[in-house]
Amino acid sequence: MLSTDYVNALAAYDSYLGLAGYTQLAFSDPLAHSRLYVLGNFSGSVTDADAGVYYSWLPDRLDYGGAVYRQSTRYVFSFSDGHEEEVRDVDTGISTGFSWPFSPALRIDGGAGFRHLTRTGIWNSDADYSANVLSVGAGLVLDTALWDWVGPRVGSRMLVRCEVAPPIGDLATYTTVSADFRRYLWVSSQVSLALRLAGASSWGENSQRFFLGGAVPHRELLGETDEGMEDLLGFYGNYGDMLRGERYSSRTGRNYAAATAEIRIPFVRAVMLDAPIPITLSNVRGVIFADAGTAFDEPAEFVGASTEGGFRLEDIGLGIGIGFRVNLGIFLLREDTAWATDLAGIAEKPRHYVSLGAGF
Repeated sequence: MLSTDYVNALAAYDSYLGLAGYTQLAFSDPLAHSRLYVLGNFSGSVTDADAGVYYSWLPDRLDYGGAVYRQSTRYVFSFSDGHEEEVRDVDTGISTGFSWPFSPALRIDGGAGFRHLTRTGIWNSDADYSANVLSVGAGLVLDTALWDWVGPRVGSRMLVRCEVAPPIGDLATYTTVSADFRRYLWVSSQVSLALRLAGASSWGENSQRFFLGGAVPHRELLGETDEGMEDLLGFYGNYGDMLRGERYSSRTGRNYAAATAEIRIPFVRAVMLDAPIPITLSNVRGVIFADAGTAFDEPAEFVGASTEGGFRLEDIGLGIGIGFRVNLGIFLLREDTAWATDLAGIAEKPRHYVSLGAGF
């Protein structure tokens, strides 16, 4: 018998969309063998409503579950001739997944899912597209990291994953292999070194694309060309990674590689404020970092560096900078200030990134 664990709801009114709100409900049995989540969200008309049901079975060594969902989002595409088009995207799907632990730190995750994507023009009825994706995937996960106030401090984390969309009928077709390795080392009792190496490759008729740039993994959500609005599969088949010092999504390709070295040091032990609100900040950490990354379609076209007119990086982006991390209790605030460089020169002005959530 399932009982209610959690209920949360909110309602609001927007002058453009009208009535809006969401509801979250969580259920489980007394031994927490079964977990059920029901989510609902509405904003304006019924066609913009979101809903999802997620179920997990957890008493055995093999955890498994499934989900059914519908998510609606509006986007505005800007075109080179100056006009704009608003569209409504609806992502409807069903999925199942499992997790098998080999040890407390090592497990394999896998699953399969089907997505039906539709795009409907709000201002232009000709902007109607649809696509279907059936995919299966599995990944090996290792996590021995120990955390402090703001992020991992010592240990290792690893994810190696493969995802395949088989060629069946008119379904999307692609194969993607990705890897992410992270290592955290003590330098002293107060200083740690974080290292990360990540990359992925995708191929097939509807191969996924990767975007690099900015302080957090970032998807390109706004199109700037006719093809951007028509390429529905490409729109939902792109993923991002960080490359501080460059703008978001500045580099793109079907292959990518990224590396980061970050020294994490004490910054502020404690500070007490009376205004604008009374708050005490403690254990604020500072970082000194360097990011490098590249994204490309064809390996034969990749040019890492050039010696013409002096040595400089070409298809490899490099950024250096500083930042801080502060735990505010309900969320983690991060700020990064980074300068892009090609080793022949450095940007006159830095880029500033403010984000929420734990770093790598």
